Amino acid sequence: MPSFPKISLAFISALFVSSLSFASTNAEELGVDALQLQRQIYQDNESQRYNVNSKSYQRIIDKLENYPLLPYFQQKQLRRNLALRNEDKIREFLETYNGTPVSFKLRAQWLDHLYISNKQNRFMQYYQPNLSNKLSCIAWQYQLKDGQNQDAIFNEVSKVWLSAKSQPDECDPVFKQWQEAGYQSVELTWQRMMMARQKRQYLLAKYLRKQLPKEEQYLLDLYKSIRQAPKRVAHLDKFKKQNLQEGLVLSYGLKRLVWQDEKLALAVFKKVQKQNRLTEAQRKSILSRLTVAAARSEESEVIRWYQSLSPALISDSAKQWQLAKELSEQDYSTFLNQLQQMSAEEQKDRQWRYWETRAKQKVNPDLDVSDAYQRLGKERSYYGFLAAARVGQQKSLNHQPLKIEDDLLNRLAQEDGARRAFELFAIEQLTPARREWDFWLRSLTEDEKLAAVQLAHNVGWHSQGIASLGKMGVLNDTDIRFPQPHQAIFNKFAKQYKVDVAWAYAIARKESIFMEDARSSVGALGLMQLMPNTAKNLAKKKLNNWNILQIDTNVKLGIQYLKQLLNRFDNNIVLATAAYNAGPGNVNKWLKAQPKLPADEWIETIPFKETRNYVKSVLAYTEIYQQKYHKGASPFKQLMTMEID
Repeated sequence: MPSFPKISLAFISALFVSSLSFASTNAEELGVDALQLQRQIYQDNESQRYNVNSKSYQRIIDKLENYPLLPYFQQKQLRRNLALRNEDKIREFLETYNGTPVSFKLRAQWLDHLYISNKQNRFMQYYQPNLSNKLSCIAWQYQLKDGQNQDAIFNEVSKVWLSAKSQPDECDPVFKQWQEAGYQSVELTWQRMMMARQKRQYLLAKYLRKQLPKEEQYLLDLYKSIRQAPKRVAHLDKFKKQNLQEGLVLSYGLKRLVWQDEKLALAVFKKVQKQNRLTEAQRKSILSRLTVAAARSEESEVIRWYQSLSPALISDSAKQWQLAKELSEQDYSTFLNQLQQMSAEEQKDRQWRYWETRAKQKVNPDLDVSDAYQRLGKERSYYGFLAAARVGQQKSLNHQPLKIEDDLLNRLAQEDGARRAFELFAIEQLTPARREWDFWLRSLTEDEKLAAVQLAHNVGWHSQGIASLGKMGVLNDTDIRFPQPHQAIFNKFAKQYKVDVAWAYAIARKESIFMEDARSSVGALGLMQLMPNTAKNLAKKKLNNWNILQIDTNVKLGIQYLKQLLNRFDNNIVLATAAYNAGPGNVNKWLKAQPKLPADEWIETIPFKETRNYVKSVLAYTEIYQQKYHKGASPFKQLMTMEID
């Protein structure tokens, strides 16, 4: 597991030790810190199984009196002692900690036990919504049996049934009643079947097809055909009924066709609009994609249609593609004309302010645009740093530290939610720690939340500080938002591989916000978000996920990969950064597709929105780390003269 910073343990001890006492252990006589002793007792016993009615169990409870994680010990033991004879203890615990994260698992498992034991009345006494679909289905079944409001129940059942995945077997009885009551419409079945197919849940899709009337099953063959070849959506004669189900298939096909043939997609879209085949939501969804495709199109008919659109219909993504197209062609005059079509509010955006100034300078090299660059250069952002570099201006961090009273910090540190969250963090149980943190934060005022963020930063829980300030829109405390955890490790491997440590920190900050156990939806792991295969290739040995999550291993391999990318792309930080996010293969493909461009223009033409924004963020973060900690040279100075070829 990730190692815990020493300063954090000391800080947590200082915060919490005053509130601890022992019933049967004298910590002072043992010469150890009271919190550390209770922590050790907890860790030694949490995986053991005790009879909750035994004296040995009570002795542990006494030793853990006032320890923040005492309720977690009790919860784990009660889950190992699920029986009606222990109901009083379970009820007391659930009442004491009702609605808190420590209660959820016990309540769910207790409800399971009551269901298996056929204790309907007791089940409903303890039941709370949203614990799991399985438990909700059981509760609905009981409520229907007792004659409760059928419409209200079946409306909730519809939400659970409409899923791309199969639901628990316990839902089958209530689904059957819901179907028999006429709630499973053909439209709803089609919607779920398409969801299942798009998620590759083919067995579920096959099952749902059997529930469709025979006269509707032709649409599945049409859907499959369009999925294989989206141009087939143009054969509108195949859509004979003009009903809602056909609208779903049409919408699906058009959204796929947009990226293959925007001219044909536009023609079909115009036809189905005239025939009123689409819902308003479907029309807007298709239009948002079509405008993006049109913005980058070379087809004159599509271009004319795009230019005729109301500015309100053109999405930010479409505007970005239009800018990229004009930059690729170095058509700065057209860009300035397009800019005038945006609203006054949109033109205030940093991106458009920078590119307006840049385009004016390109169109008229003798024009003095230094004032515009200087105004933008006062802002801490990618475009602000670019603008400052253009005129040789000192880049501004605008650091404004949080100002929190000590009394408020001390009071919050003693709250039960805070004590549980920070102690779980201290023993590296990070997932339950985050649950406790989120639950605790919801109970706080805005000022208290800022104090909580300061506490998290003080103990080295940087991911929570960064994420919470971001959600609150409080962005100017650069100490909290851009910390330097694990300095010895980062410095060691940055020096070993001759990589700018500020850049390495910027990558980690963007990838994981320093969440040591971070796991992405595609399987990337740890601070540097390494893919397992990449990590194994770099290490040249077998590594399991636990190995890759180790901080020293993760940082070492991440920085090693950065060096590998720098070598591959001639020491170009822009290309190496893009490759870290999108892969070297995509970067090579973009290089072949684009003409030679200045670096700032090339960044704007990166086809993947995620990678485009990623590169901008990492470069800005690198600048911030270099300024804050006096490490390395500004990447923005390099960008002023860099060309990407």
